[in-house]
Amino acid sequence: FLILGTSAEAQSRLNFPRVLSADELPTTGIALVNTSSVAVTATFNFYGTDGLLITQSAQTVPAKGQLAKLVSEIFSAVKVAGWVQIVSSSAELQGFEIVGDFAIRSELKDRTDRERCDHVEPRAIVRLLRELAHRV
Repeated sequence: FLILGTSAEAQSRLNFPRVLSADELPTTGIALVNTSSVAVTATFNFYGTDGLLITQSAQTVPAKGQLAKLVSEIFSAVKVAGWVQIVSSSAELQGFEIVGDFAIRSELKDRTDRERCDHVEPRAIVRLLRELAHRV
Protein backbone atom coordinates (compact mmCIF):
# COMPACT_ATOMS: atom_id res chain seq x y z
CA PHE A 1 0.00 0.00 0.00
CA LEU A 2 1.65 3.23 -1.16
CA ILE A 3 0.55 6.68 -0.09
CA LEU A 4 1.93 9.62 -1.97
CA GLY A 5 1.76 12.97 -0.26
CA THR A 6 1.39 16.20 -2.06
CA SER A 7 1.96 19.57 -0.61
CA ALA A 8 -0.99 21.86 -1.11
CA GLU A 9 0.34 25.37 -0.98
CA ALA A 10 -1.97 28.34 -1.28
CA GLN A 11 -1.04 30.75 -4.01
CA SER A 12 -2.29 33.50 -6.25
CA ARG A 13 -2.01 33.38 -10.03
CA LEU A 14 -3.40 36.46 -11.72
CA ASN A 15 -3.58 36.33 -15.51
CA PHE A 16 -4.11 39.48 -17.53
CA PRO A 17 -4.40 37.87 -20.99
CA ARG A 18 -5.15 41.01 -22.99
CA VAL A 19 -2.24 41.45 -25.37
CA LEU A 20 -0.75 44.90 -24.82
CA SER A 21 0.99 46.66 -27.67
CA ALA A 22 4.33 48.28 -26.89
CA ASP A 23 2.58 51.66 -27.07
CA GLU A 24 0.10 50.61 -24.36
CA LEU A 25 2.71 49.68 -21.73
CA PRO A 26 3.04 53.27 -20.40
CA THR A 27 -0.76 53.67 -20.16
CA THR A 28 -1.52 50.32 -18.55
CA GLY A 29 -1.53 50.04 -14.80
CA ILE A 30 -1.65 47.11 -12.41
CA ALA A 31 -2.75 47.36 -8.79
CA LEU A 32 -2.27 44.64 -6.19
CA VAL A 33 -3.70 44.40 -2.69
CA ASN A 34 -2.18 42.17 -0.02
CA THR A 35 -4.74 41.30 2.66
CA SER A 36 -2.33 39.17 4.70
CA SER A 37 -0.44 40.25 7.82
CA VAL A 38 2.97 39.67 6.19
CA ALA A 39 4.63 41.17 3.14
CA VAL A 40 4.47 38.99 0.02
CA THR A 41 6.57 38.79 -3.10
CA ALA A 42 4.73 38.98 -6.40
CA THR A 43 6.54 37.73 -9.49
CA PHE A 44 5.44 39.60 -12.60
CA ASN A 45 5.90 37.58 -15.81
CA PHE A 46 5.74 39.25 -19.22
CA TYR A 47 4.91 36.85 -22.06
CA GLY A 48 5.26 37.62 -25.74
CA THR A 49 2.51 37.04 -28.28
CA ASP A 50 4.11 33.66 -29.00
CA GLY A 51 3.53 32.59 -25.37
CA LEU A 52 7.22 32.60 -24.46
CA LEU A 53 8.41 34.29 -21.28
CA ILE A 54 10.24 37.50 -22.14
CA THR A 55 11.16 38.76 -18.67
CA GLN A 56 10.26 38.69 -14.97
CA SER A 57 10.24 41.21 -12.15
CA ALA A 58 9.83 40.52 -8.43
CA GLN A 59 7.93 43.17 -6.46
CA THR A 60 7.15 43.25 -2.74
CA VAL A 61 3.62 44.07 -1.62
CA PRO A 62 3.62 45.19 2.03
CA ALA A 63 1.48 43.54 4.71
CA LYS A 64 -2.09 44.87 4.57
CA GLY A 65 -0.81 47.12 1.79
CA GLN A 66 -0.91 47.70 -1.91
CA LEU A 67 1.27 48.15 -4.97
CA ALA A 68 0.24 50.22 -8.00
CA LYS A 69 2.53 50.62 -11.00
CA LEU A 70 2.49 51.09 -14.72
CA VAL A 71 3.50 48.07 -16.78
CA SER A 72 6.30 50.22 -18.26
CA GLU A 73 7.67 50.73 -14.72
CA ILE A 74 7.60 47.01 -13.92
CA PHE A 75 9.16 45.99 -17.25
CA SER A 76 11.18 49.06 -18.26
CA ALA A 77 13.23 47.23 -20.91
CA VAL A 78 10.25 45.67 -22.71
CA LYS A 79 9.48 47.25 -26.09
CA VAL A 80 7.29 44.53 -27.63
CA ALA A 81 3.68 43.36 -27.37
CA GLY A 82 2.69 40.80 -24.78
CA TRP A 83 0.61 39.99 -21.72
CA VAL A 84 1.16 39.84 -17.95
CA GLN A 85 0.86 37.09 -15.36
CA ILE A 86 1.48 37.62 -11.64
CA VAL A 87 2.31 34.74 -9.30
CA SER A 88 2.64 34.77 -5.52
CA SER A 89 2.90 32.08 -2.86
CA SER A 90 0.18 33.92 -0.92
CA ALA A 91 -3.50 33.30 -1.61
CA GLU A 92 -4.25 36.74 -0.15
CA LEU A 93 -3.00 38.70 -3.13
CA GLN A 94 -5.67 40.28 -5.33
CA GLY A 95 -5.34 42.67 -8.19
CA PHE A 96 -6.55 44.23 -11.39
CA GLU A 97 -5.28 45.78 -14.60
CA ILE A 98 -6.51 49.00 -16.17
CA VAL A 99 -5.72 49.73 -19.81
CA GLY A 100 -6.29 52.70 -22.04
CA ASP A 101 -6.13 56.38 -22.70
CA PHE A 102 -7.40 57.91 -19.50
CA ALA A 103 -8.16 61.40 -20.68
CA ILE A 104 -11.44 62.37 -19.12
CA ARG A 105 -12.70 63.88 -22.34
CA SER A 106 -16.28 64.30 -21.14
CA GLU A 107 -15.12 66.77 -18.48
CA LEU A 108 -13.30 69.00 -20.93
CA LYS A 109 -15.10 72.19 -21.90
CA ASP A 110 -15.37 71.89 -25.65
CA ARG A 111 -14.34 69.92 -28.69
CA THR A 112 -11.10 71.92 -29.13
CA ASP A 113 -10.00 71.04 -25.60
CA ARG A 114 -10.89 67.38 -26.17
CA GLU A 115 -8.84 67.29 -29.36
CA ARG A 116 -5.82 68.81 -27.57
CA CYS A 117 -5.98 66.19 -24.83
CA ASP A 118 -4.34 63.20 -26.47
CA HIS A 119 -3.23 61.44 -23.28
CA VAL A 120 -3.04 61.67 -19.53
CA GLU A 121 0.17 61.87 -17.55
CA PRO A 122 1.11 58.29 -16.49
CA ARG A 123 1.35 59.40 -12.84
CA ALA A 124 -2.38 60.12 -12.98
CA ILE A 125 -3.00 56.49 -13.89
CA VAL A 126 -1.00 55.32 -10.88
CA ARG A 127 -2.97 57.69 -8.62
CA LEU A 128 -6.19 56.22 -9.99
CA LEU A 129 -4.93 52.68 -9.40
CA ARG A 130 -4.03 53.48 -5.79
CA GLU A 131 -7.44 55.04 -5.18
CA LEU A 132 -9.22 52.02 -6.63
CA ALA A 133 -7.01 49.60 -4.67
CA HIS A 134 -7.95 51.34 -1.42
CA ARG A 135 -11.59 50.57 -2.18
CA VAL A 136 -10.95 46.81 -2.50
